[in-house]
Amino acid sequence: MSGSLIRLGPRAPVSLTPGGTLQFAGTIRDAALLISTAEVFAWTAPEDSREADILRFLDTRETPGDFLLYGTGASLRFASPAFARQIEKRGLGLETMDTAAACRTYNVLIAERRRFTAALLPIPRG
Repeated sequence: MSGSLIRLGPRAPVSLTPGGTLQFAGTIRDAALLISTAEVFAWTAPEDSREADILRFLDTRETPGDFLLYGTGASLRFASPAFARQIEKRGLGLETMDTAAACRTYNVLIAERRRFTAALLPIPRG
């Protein structure tokens, strides 16, 4: 993995602060989050390696769930066609949305005890 992962703990609610950073379990994080079906990780990776990192992360999970929830930052940015094909090849669906919508969706999905993986990008400052 090109970026680094730091285990934060089991799944818990996630929110987006007004400044665009992600807040997990009451703590503001200056990193993206990669979330398995059981655990949450702080994730830092260069923009050009994010999709490859997500695929490697999926490949290391015993059960990645039914789909990948992908929060792409301040606005919806569709994944590359090659990335979408790789997600499909792994038998997963791909739900892409801006990070604010992805955080709301994530919280509903964990309340429903759904099995999925999520990649949530913060909104860059500036």
